[in-house]
Amino acid sequence: MNDDHTPDHSQDDTQESGFVQEPRLWQNETWTAKVIKNDDDDGWAVAMFKDGESEAALIGPWTMGRDKKNPKPLDGTAFITLVKTASEFVRRSEQQLHATLHQAVTVSGQTGRVTVLLRKAYPHLHPKSAGKTCRRTCTRFGKLCRAM
Repeated sequence: MNDDHTPDHSQDDTQESGFVQEPRLWQNETWTAKVIKNDDDDGWAVAMFKDGESEAALIGPWTMGRDKKNPKPLDGTAFITLVKTASEFVRRSEQQLHATLHQAVTVSGQTGRVTVLLRKAYPHLHPKSAGKTCRRTCTRFGKLCRAM
């Protein structure tokens, strides 16, 4: 309850949705933002994790609070901006990977032109291969082999 005796539902939305919305951790159905200590200096960073991924899709600097010691708390507006930025970064990375893996070469000859479509595949590391390259190749669109 707040001062005018009306129920305060600000916390109810978080509890009903099941998503965490804390000063250093925010979630929605697809993304998690986590404020972390920046190991490189005395500042803070925010890491954006896509649901189901163990590595951050994007890590960027985060603002210090007024006390110049602790990070500024996450809020809804900041989270929405971070989600848009991380989504755009992932989309551009996928486009770049697609362009790298799918190229076309056109060759002109006496009988006409021939276009050859090249599809490259990245070798990946098998989890049980102790760091050796597996003979299989990773060709799933948008999934970079993180071990390489």
